[in-house]
Amino acid sequence: MAYCDRADLVRRFGESEISDLLDRNNDASDDDQALSATIADADALIDGYLGSRYSTPLVTVPNAIRAISCDITRYLLWDDNAPAEIRTRYEDALARLKDYSKGVMVLPNVPPAEANPSGGVDFVAEDRVFSRDSLAGF
Repeated sequence: MAYCDRADLVRRFGESEISDLLDRNNDASDDDQALSATIADADALIDGYLGSRYSTPLVTVPNAIRAISCDITRYLLWDDNAPAEIRTRYEDALARLKDYSKGVMVLPNVPPAEANPSGGVDFVAEDRVFSRDSLAGF
């Protein structure tokens, strides 16, 4: 499940801008594959930040994450031509994601990850085959 869709982008940024960004071939039609790929890239970025604290992908999408996804997707759709305002919104979205990942901000009604709520790394290994004692004679 994507964190945002075309309708969310249109509600936030207007039909004209989104249609212009999605008309990659200048044929007055949306490039749905470009939109899907860009939303997937934004979702992967969001999951990368949130994964240290929450189980991702999120089952229920909070409005805060939907807004962040829209800002990131919009920025990515602009490629290298994003105006300063759009880049600022993108950078603000990344800053909020960092706050969520550090626990400075929390997502309401989203439980922390079960396995490792501290955000650290769990190491799991089999028992050692060779030890200092078993190799003492070599």
